[in-house]
Amino acid sequence: MKSFHEYSLEEIFFELGIYNEIELDLATPKEVSYTIGADVGGPGSSRSVPTDVKIRKSDDFNRVLSVLFNGKIESKDKDKVYHLCPTCGIQNSFVVESGTGLDLSSYEPFKTNSSTATRDEYREMVNSYAKNRLEKMIETLFAGKSLRYRSVTIKCTYNEEHRFDFYFLLKRETCEDGSKFYFAKVGQYPSFADFKVIETIKYRSILKSLNFESEYKRAQGLYSAGIGIGAFVYLRRILEALVLQAFEKAQTENVISQDEYEYDEIKEAHSDEKRKKRRTFESKIRLLKDYLPKMLVDNAYTYGIISKGLHELTEDECITYFPALLKGIELILEQMHHIREKERLENEVQKEMNKIKTAMNTKT
Repeated sequence: MKSFHEYSLEEIFFELGIYNEIELDLATPKEVSYTIGADVGGPGSSRSVPTDVKIRKSDDFNRVLSVLFNGKIESKDKDKVYHLCPTCGIQNSFVVESGTGLDLSSYEPFKTNSSTATRDEYREMVNSYAKNRLEKMIETLFAGKSLRYRSVTIKCTYNEEHRFDFYFLLKRETCEDGSKFYFAKVGQYPSFADFKVIETIKYRSILKSLNFESEYKRAQGLYSAGIGIGAFVYLRRILEALVLQAFEKAQTENVISQDEYEYDEIKEAHSDEKRKKRRTFESKIRLLKDYLPKMLVDNAYTYGIISKGLHELTEDECITYFPALLKGIELILEQMHHIREKERLENEVQKEMNKIKTAMNTKT
C-alpha cells in the first residue's frame, strides 16, 4: 500500500474513493539536526551543548500541509493538477484553493541548564525536545481535536466558473502505543463518476455493444462510496463480456468452436491419449488472443485478481486495488476503441477504393 506522500494531487482529488482511509506517518520526524556548541568541559571534553536544533517533518506531514493548508496552488507551480474538466470537456490544469495556511513556526528554542551531561545525554535531550515540538505541531494541525475537516476547491483554468469542491478529514485515534493518524476524502461535488464522464462517452459505443455501460458507471459509483467488493463485481462482468464477445466473433468466422472455447485437451503423462479439461478464464483469453486487445492478453491474470477480490480480499484491499484495475480496464477499452476505429476507417477506405475502381472500369 502506498504512503500518503506518494499520492499525486490528481489521485487524491480524482481517484481516491470516499471514506478510503490512508494512515499517516506524522509523529516520526524525517530528520533532527543540531549544531554542536563549545565543549563545556574545555578542549577534549565529551560534553558539548547542542544549539540550533532543526526538525524536518515527515513527507506525509508535508503532503497534508500542501493539500489542505497550502492556501493556493497555481497552475504554474511544480505540483500541478491536470484532469479532464467534466463541465467543458477539456484536459486542463486546475487551480487548487485550500483556504488559509497553517502557522507551525511558533515554538520555544531548545534550552538546557545542564553543563554536566555527556554527549549522549544531550542527544537524548534533543530527541525529547524534537518529539515534544512535533506533538505540538500535530496538536496545531488537528486544532486540538481528534477530527478535523477541511474543504478544498479546484477551479478549471479554462473557465474559473467551473469549480469543484472536495471535503477531507484528518482523524486521530489514541491507542496503547501512542496515536494513529488518518486522511480520508469524505465528500465531493461533482461525484467521482461525473469526473469520469468523458471516458464513459469515449467508450460508450463499446460498452453499449456489451450492454454494460451502466455496469461501468456502477463500478465507479460503488468505489466512490467505499464499497470495494461490489465495485469488483462489475469490473469482472465487463471483462467476461469482452471475452464472450470476442469468442462470438471467432465462432462466427469458424476459427474457434464452442467446444474449443469451453474445453482444453490435455495430454496424459506417459500416454498418447488426451482428456478434456474445462478451460480457465485466463486460458480462454489466451485462446482468443487474436480477437482481444493486447493489454488484456498480456495481463490475463487481471481476471484472477478481481475474482480473488470477491472471495478473499477485504473491503479495504479492494478499495486500494480498484484504481489500478479500473485504469487497466480503461486501457483495454481504449485499445478496443482504436481497433474498431481502425476497422471502420479500413471499411470506409475500401468502399471508396471500390467506387474508384468501378468508375475506372466504366470509363474503359
